[in-house]
Amino acid sequence: MVPGLASGYSFWEEPIHSAYADMSFPLGSYGLYSTTEDLFIWDQALKSSKILRKELTEKMLTPNLGSYACGWMVSEVMGKKCVHHFGDISGYSSDFLRFVDEQVTIIFLSNISVTPVIHLSREIAKIVFDKNVSSPVPAVPIAFTMKDSIVGQYVIENEDKVLTLSINNEELYLTVPKMYGALYKFKLTPSSHNSTATAFLTEMIYERLIFFYSLSGEIERVHYVDCYEKTYMLYKQ
Repeated sequence: MVPGLASGYSFWEEPIHSAYADMSFPLGSYGLYSTTEDLFIWDQALKSSKILRKELTEKMLTPNLGSYACGWMVSEVMGKKCVHHFGDISGYSSDFLRFVDEQVTIIFLSNISVTPVIHLSREIAKIVFDKNVSSPVPAVPIAFTMKDSIVGQYVIENEDKVLTLSINNEELYLTVPKMYGALYKFKLTPSSHNSTATAFLTEMIYERLIFFYSLSGEIERVHYVDCYEKTYMLYKQ
């Protein structure tokens, strides 16, 4: 036990502890504990050349395998040069963005694996650089009595991934595979319904499931919009 250390969580209807992992095994890759404040000190040290001479810092940040340098990715984010790194293990996830030319650093740490840290860190960057930021609409639950008609398994078009809709204690749930194939289960909240479409929002993270109906009232197509705003077409098995 490490005093003050945040526990790592996953999510299955509610936050649950992630499976235990011996963090001494991955060493430098995952075996470090830190805070946003300490990582910012590390960022400042890299800028000041107190740790490495300027020429060695430049060498460390020079890509040598695609956009990968020595422990850092170097690419354009919103049209600006960005040195960055994402990591996740055992419920913890992080994203570290360094806009070197603008002297802007964004560090995002989470202790629940489903947090879309890459999306959120870039939303913060949009605020910093005065770009348009997506603003999720709050879920206002409505009555929906046709739950049984949408229960089942749905396949993502052109992908070997299956989403499952189920009912538990009269509540609808969505089970969905995410990074590394890990399964998560979220309660669905019906947010709108009319003769052409029914929309649901997931609990915990902002994702949407939309059922579109034909003129005869049959389900014509299903869209799943994930927390990164990517839309997938679903087909019922």
